[in-house]
Amino acid sequence: MPLITDFSHFLETKVLKKESGLFCKFGLPIIPQIQHGQVCKLNALSVVMNSLNQFRGMPKPLPLRKNKGEFTYSLRQHAKEKYDSQVGEVYSAKILASIAKDNGFVNSSIYREDKFANYVARIISSIGNDEAPIIFIDIDKDGEPTNLSGNREHAAVVAGYFFSKENELCFIVSQWGNYYWMKASDVYMSTSQLSESRAPEVFFKYDIGWHDVYSMKFHPPEIFVKPPSEKRKAKELPPEDGGLKNKILVIHHPSKILNKNSFWSNPHSLTTKESENLLRSDLIRKNIPYSGSNVGLF
Repeated sequence: MPLITDFSHFLETKVLKKESGLFCKFGLPIIPQIQHGQVCKLNALSVVMNSLNQFRGMPKPLPLRKNKGEFTYSLRQHAKEKYDSQVGEVYSAKILASIAKDNGFVNSSIYREDKFANYVARIISSIGNDEAPIIFIDIDKDGEPTNLSGNREHAAVVAGYFFSKENELCFIVSQWGNYYWMKASDVYMSTSQLSESRAPEVFFKYDIGWHDVYSMKFHPPEIFVKPPSEKRKAKELPPEDGGLKNKILVIHHPSKILNKNSFWSNPHSLTTKESENLLRSDLIRKNIPYSGSNVGLF
């Protein structure tokens, strides 16, 4: 399972360890956010912008959703009003970058890397620059990268990378309110099979929220016995946009010198216990919640 529920156990059992220490590196500190509805791209963007606001002093972005009246405006509503999103879906990295700019994050880059070596090098470079790149893949019900021809197209935030005990490059990502880990080869396999011109989805509104036909397969059928109250079709993506295949979105921030004793700055030269202790102290200092000894459980 790719879900990281106990960071100490993860470091001890999954991460390659040599005399120099653990082969693990984090970029921008990331707090995963729970996702509700068809907003995975907006959720990933919100995660990055909120971290840049909290840890790098950048502007405070709009909330992801209005939360049934808690907020008067949201990223989801903004995407619907300005970028023709129907229920919060976004098919374009360019639109995500524009939404970031609308929220005061004016410096971003969109990369398309069609070779595995270049793709992972771009992500590693971003992590080394204290950034958190957003990647695009198909995802299965367990949070694993997969090949579904874009029917489960998804966005995740790369918080770090490591080499496994099998000496495979892997990514630590934020999605669905938690940290997960994925093999870099699986990520690239998945992003490479995404469509450059995704067919517009049709969404149906049920009591539990909006669903497309494909996502209904992952829920009990009795939920959908009652006819939907509303139906909407996503807008077609212009062919010149190129979709999300092999794309990486990076929201930049002004350079910041990190504390050399911070877990987030250079953990790969530390022992397992040193990494765990530094991570815990950083979480406390940055007011990131964690549960007891399960550091990394967000």
